[in-house]
This record gives sequence, C-alpha cells and structure tokens, in this order.
Amino acid sequence: MARDADSALTRRRKIASLVREQSRCTVNDLARQFDVTTATIRTDLAALEAEGKVVRTYGGAVPASGMPREASPELRGYAAEKRRIAHAALPLVGSEETVVLATGTTVLAFARALARSNVHDLRIITPDLNVALALDARDDFTVIVLGGELSHRQQYSYGDQAELMADAFHAQKCFMSTMGVSLEAGLTAPDVRAAQLDRRLLSMAGEHTLLADASKLGVVALERFADLGQMDNVVMDDSVDDQTAGAIGSLGVNLVLAP
Repeated sequence: MARDADSALTRRRKIASLVREQSRCTVNDLARQFDVTTATIRTDLAALEAEGKVVRTYGGAVPASGMPREASPELRGYAAEKRRIAHAALPLVGSEETVVLATGTTVLAFARALARSNVHDLRIITPDLNVALALDARDDFTVIVLGGELSHRQQYSYGDQAELMADAFHAQKCFMSTMGVSLEAGLTAPDVRAAQLDRRLLSMAGEHTLLADASKLGVVALERFADLGQMDNVVMDDSVDDQTAGAIGSLGVNLVLAP
C-alpha cells in the first residue's frame, strides 16, 4: 500500500512537471506515457488541481502558475457543465431559507446563479471567500463567512475555528461539490482537513445536495467524507450514462440531470 502511494506521488510530480514544460497535456497522452488508465490520470489531475499545481481543462490540464488567482475559477475545466448544473439546482432553493454553500468551482457557479435569480432574502453560510464575494451584490442576502485558517490556493477557511463556528449555526439545506464521486467509495476529498470541513458542513443542514459534473464519476480521492446515499439530491450534467443514473437512483437519491 505504501509503495502504491509513493508511486502515485512520484507520477503526479512528473505529471505536474510535464504540464509546466508543455503548457498543456491531454489525459490520453498522459495515460499512454505512464501506462495507467485514463481514470487514474483524471484522479491525478484532480489531486494536482486541489494542490494548485494544474488547472483541469476539457480532456487535459494546463499549468496553474501565471494565472491570475481571481480568474482561475472561471478557467477550470467543465465550466459550461458547471453553469448548467448551477441553473438546474436553482429550484431546490426557496426564498427566506438558510443554506450552506461549501467550497469549489461548481458551488461558486451555483452562488453566481443564485445572485442572478429571483430567490430572495436568503441567509447563506460559507467558508469560501469566492462564494461570499459572488453573493455580495445581493443586498437582500445575508452572507456569513466561517472564520479559520485560510487555504491560500483554494481560498476557503478550514480548521478548528471554522468548525467551531459552524457548530453555532443551523441551516435547512447544504449544497456541496466534491473531488470524487463513486458508488462504492462515496464522496471523497483530497486531504484530511477538506474532508473534516465537508463533514461539518453537511452536519449543519437537514437536506443535502451534491453538485458535480460527470468528470468526477469514478474518481476516488484520499478520504471519504460521505456516502452517496446520504445525499437527498444529486445534480449532474446529462452526460451521465443510463446505468450510472439508475444506480444513483436506486440509492433513494433524487437525481437531477442538467440539460
């Protein structure tokens, strides 16, 4: 097991170096070069993106260095799918509700959709600075930002202080994204601190909604923070195959496919 972990770390270091040198690498080329499956490469790229070393694009990755930080969320992969997912999730929110918005670019897309929507007088709790700023234009929204140690690359707060602050609040609904979605492994995060934060955010709310594009399917990151069956709703883009959609539905989850 330790040898496998060392091998994955070594491969990821080499992948990050190649992406920097070549400006862009595709999943298929990397899979051939390292003699692994494309699913393994997607997991590697997801982990490297979480570390701020690459930015995923459709079918590959580009270097993260040299990008303006405030622009990077817009330039990450599957932007169109994330916007469609965000729009499809809007009917799950009602005016005058208290909701938790977790972290990540799909949640950010949802926050921007909320800011443009007719939903009014929301109370929103989030640890994500980009999410909070996206909601700032709405004077009728009350936005509470959880404090704590700042994750500089991902721009969200985490740690004991963030979790203690989260314990003080109760919400009706929580909307969250994830690095990986697997029927067997559940929802997974890239590191222990992210998983701990996600668990705490889920515990704040009675209804849970996962927002995830189909590229996350089959990806298994370091630590599980929830089972897929714990979600009340899963909103994904419509490229999900029928077999997977049926398996998700069999868990008693309301699956919404964004057209």
